[in-house]
Amino acid sequence: MKQHMLLVAIVVALLVLLPTISVAETISAYLEGVSGSVDTWTGAAGEGWLGPWGTKKDTTATGLACALTNTSPLLADTNNYVKVDMDASAANSYGTIGRRYDRSSTGPAMDKIDVTQDYTISFLYRIDEELGAETTFYSSSVDRYQLYQSTGTALGSGSGTNSNWVISSFGGTNTAGYAGGGGATIPAGNWIFDEYKWNGTAYVAYKWDTGINATTVGDGTYAVQVTVHPDYTWDATISAGTASYTQTGMGFRNRALTGGYVEFLGRSSGSDDLRQFSVDSLVVVQVPEPSTLVLLLVGLSGLAAVRRK
Repeated sequence: MKQHMLLVAIVVALLVLLPTISVAETISAYLEGVSGSVDTWTGAAGEGWLGPWGTKKDTTATGLACALTNTSPLLADTNNYVKVDMDASAANSYGTIGRRYDRSSTGPAMDKIDVTQDYTISFLYRIDEELGAETTFYSSSVDRYQLYQSTGTALGSGSGTNSNWVISSFGGTNTAGYAGGGGATIPAGNWIFDEYKWNGTAYVAYKWDTGINATTVGDGTYAVQVTVHPDYTWDATISAGTASYTQTGMGFRNRALTGGYVEFLGRSSGSDDLRQFSVDSLVVVQVPEPSTLVLLLVGLSGLAAVRRK
């Protein structure tokens, strides 16, 4: 009788947990779909995406060419990817691509990421611009490549007050630590994680130097993973070959969980600059709550004990 009651209790517990477990969503953009499908360039709404991939450029005559190709995959076992060429015709030109995933702020829901729980955003990224002696990238900090998430409902023109998390590589030097507060110099081209920390009065910018430089990596592919927490913090890892850097518990710039745009941007300081990059395998995945996994494990362990008796 006791065994029967324990089994009933386990079944009830699993039924309670099932909605959370079953909608641990994965929203993916591998760019391998057929023409007109959700998972291609530019794609269509569906399967967790609120729309196709979008593009944006400044109001000058900047050229922004985006194309689906498989001529040089970002990794050996991948195929299609989107290649972006941003050809500047004026100083401070930019080009952005991005895609917006669907969200729920009221708990698990089909084809939506539950922002009340942790979730991860991962993608492959490559700088295709030649960063050798003839490059225009190292003219100033206006020159940049940026990867970020926006709270807006439309594509942006770079990181700003609408951004949650930001990963950047600048053409000029920066200062590690608090903005304007001194610290080690971050070399031009090094990838930087930006966060905002409370200093007792206000949230202030803080820069983490990853030590991974766009030039030393050359045309290698970066694997990036960001974990977003509902307490407005984020963890991130950027890897390229054997080089890897991880930082955890970083504060959002914009403490909101709205929007859902993951964006990729190139910006130039001159009228003859060319920013080039490629993106593939953008995936947003719900991370089940640890308590859910623990309860499930306890329940299964109890069931196994009952069966052994």
